[in-house]
Amino acid sequence: MHNEYHDYNDLHEDKRATTDQGYVGGRGNQYYPLGDEHPAPTGGVVYTDSPRKRSCIDKLCCGCCTCFPRWMRWICCILFLIIVALAIVIGVLAALFKVPDVKFNGLSGEPSFNLTGTSANFMFNLNITVDNKNVEGITFNEITAEAYYPGFDNKSIGGGKKDNVHISSNAVTTIIFPFTISVDATDSTTQQILLDILSKCGITGSSDSSGQITVNYKVKPQLKIIGITISPTISNSANLPCPSDVS
Repeated sequence: MHNEYHDYNDLHEDKRATTDQGYVGGRGNQYYPLGDEHPAPTGGVVYTDSPRKRSCIDKLCCGCCTCFPRWMRWICCILFLIIVALAIVIGVLAALFKVPDVKFNGLSGEPSFNLTGTSANFMFNLNITVDNKNVEGITFNEITAEAYYPGFDNKSIGGGKKDNVHISSNAVTTIIFPFTISVDATDSTTQQILLDILSKCGITGSSDSSGQITVNYKVKPQLKIIGITISPTISNSANLPCPSDVS
């Protein structure tokens, strides 16, 4: 046993303690067997350290981007978890979202009329209520509207705009929306529209004097969610009373 021990040390040029069972000590409390049945290694001994155990959280946050330092992997992991949480919240709110009920309640105040150069202008204040049954309020950066006369859908004859409109949650919100119809008498594409409006308002003496101006409109509310602009288009029509001062 003693000779085997010295032969092994001569081979590796160092001294290691042996055990009573004939094992030679190595690094990391590793032992190699000696004797006829278990000869000592004849080549260089490669010592390997056991890998450091990582916690479950460390494994979770370091599973990707392994080429980055640990602090950078943790930052990437935290940002990823924040994005996932925001996506879940947005998904839940979108699933529970109910389209508000928009109702046109006529005019607020009396409509007015004036002439500016060759253009006839009809001004209205529309009374609109929005019934929002969602748990979250909605703030529109702006609401724009375009007016079209029936049969002339390719030519806008006016509209309106209102900024910073807030719709309360679980409540009915009233909006007074300014709306203008402007028709140029010298424009060949709108002359027929002006004649029809004047006829319905009783200016031309026509029997087709209904006292109502029918317009088609497109409303585009602009809403921003997490920097993303959402602008749906709502199309409808309305009957507006002729201004009493049309002359």
